[in-house]
Amino acid sequence: MLKLLIAERGDDREIFRESLAGICRQGAVSADYTDSPGQADTLFRKNPCRYDAVFFSVAPESGNPSAAAETAEKMQELNPYLQIILMTPYDYLPLSILECGNIRLLKKPLELPRLSRLVSDLRKNAAALAAGGQKLLVLKFNREYTYLASESVIYVYKCRNGIVIVTEDGERIHSGRLDDFEKQLTWTFCRCHSSFIVNFRHVVQSGTDYILMDNAHRISVSRAYRKKVERFIEKLGRCGGKREKE
Repeated sequence: MLKLLIAERGDDREIFRESLAGICRQGAVSADYTDSPGQADTLFRKNPCRYDAVFFSVAPESGNPSAAAETAEKMQELNPYLQIILMTPYDYLPLSILECGNIRLLKKPLELPRLSRLVSDLRKNAAALAAGGQKLLVLKFNREYTYLASESVIYVYKCRNGIVIVTEDGERIHSGRLDDFEKQLTWTFCRCHSSFIVNFRHVVQSGTDYILMDNAHRISVSRAYRKKVERFIEKLGRCGGKREKE
C-alpha cells in the first residue's frame, strides 16, 4: 500500500481527497491529512518510516517557498527515500526548492490524469525500493530513536550493549537483540554467524569459512551457518542479483 501525507486545507483538501479516491481502488493508497507543512513535519517525525510521499501546497508570492524547501530538506534528512510533491498554481518554483532532492511539482487546480500518473509513479518508486532491498531501519539507543538507510549498512554484530551497526559513515549502537533486528532487514542481508549478519551488497569475496566486505573486514562463517550462506549465494545466482518472488 502506498502511504501518503497531505498538507492541504479547506476546499482544496476535499478536492484532493475526492480526486485521490477517484483514481485509486480501495486499499491501494492510505492518506493522512494536515493543515500545513509544519503540521505535516510534526506528524512525519513521529514515524519517518511510515510515509512514501508528502504533498503540500506552496505559492511563490506568499513568502513561503523557502520554508517549504527547509521542511522538505529536514524530512529527507530523516528519510532519504521520501518523495516530496509541491502543489502549486505556477509552472516553476525557486531553485532553492528544486535543489532539495526528491522534489516533484503538481499543478493546481488538480487534474485527474496528472494526479493519476503521479500516484502511479510513486507506487512504482516504492516497489522498486522494496525490490532493491532499500528500506529505512529503526535504531534505538538511550531511549532515542534514529533512522538509517539499509543499503548503507555493511554488517551487524553483537556487542555488550546490544548490537553494532557498521555503516559506510561509521558505527551505530542499537540496544535491541540481533534476532529481533534481523527481522527488519531486507533480502540482501544474510546471517553468517550467531553474532554476525552481513549485507551482500557490500561483499567482495566469500569462501567456505569467511566473507570479505568492501571495507576490508573479514568475517567468519561459522560451521552452523555454512549451508545457509551457500544457499543464499546460490539463490542470488539463480535470480541474477534480483529478488525472487516469495
